[in-house]
Amino acid sequence: MAYEVVKFNPYRGIAVDRFNVEKYIDEIPLLTPKVVEEIKDSRTVYFYNQETRDLYRVERRENGYKALVAIRPEIQYTLDINGIHMHRVKGISPLRDAWLKVEAAKVKKGHVVLDTCMGLGYTALESLKRGARVVTVEIDPDVIWIARHNPYSRGLADDNVTIIRGDILEVIKVFPDDSFDEIIHDPPRLTKKTGDLYGAEFYKELLRVLKPGGLLFHYTGYPKRTRGVRLMSITMSRLSEIGFIPVTKDYRAQGVVVLKPI
Repeated sequence: MAYEVVKFNPYRGIAVDRFNVEKYIDEIPLLTPKVVEEIKDSRTVYFYNQETRDLYRVERRENGYKALVAIRPEIQYTLDINGIHMHRVKGISPLRDAWLKVEAAKVKKGHVVLDTCMGLGYTALESLKRGARVVTVEIDPDVIWIARHNPYSRGLADDNVTIIRGDILEVIKVFPDDSFDEIIHDPPRLTKKTGDLYGAEFYKELLRVLKPGGLLFHYTGYPKRTRGVRLMSITMSRLSEIGFIPVTKDYRAQGVVVLKPI
């Protein structure tokens, strides 16, 4: 699969959802009573594009269903792919979830971080906030398109964030040895389709591109369930077999932390 560095250009406009639509009625002429009720009945975020003067749902349907969705008024939008939220939202906000992952990886000012699966970019943005430079990879152009509409993703346009559109399984092979101070690996949940992201060959590449003494945070999910705890243990064991040194199972961040030997 081909890959390329892409410039992140946020769309200029207003994200409208079921919780905030009332305050934009006077500002956006397309918000007729019928459209307002339609938005109130939907979790999907709508976007008023100030350049085209169009109002539309932030969703894609060509290759599976993907949408920007509003879960609660006090938290950030999340990405929905085929009915599954790509961020933790139960009792936590997506940005708090990202903070926990970046905290587990101990990202610091001046570090260079690899964020293997961009999504809406919340993990990359939390790393950026701490003064790091970030390389983040996203396989799906539809997800990048959705992120361009997300008001909480606009910081991805920062010059200290490099976005690569491509498959991380292939992209990682082009990075030189010892390229990154930390790696945050936050893959989709384990399925037959995503299994290679949890596989030994990919883990060897993660070890290769991480600097000696660098930390890898690997999200696994479901720490309070039997299957989730088992996945944590299996993941830690597999990373150890590759050559990482186990550090901790981080139940708050729902993942494991390992170290590349010095």
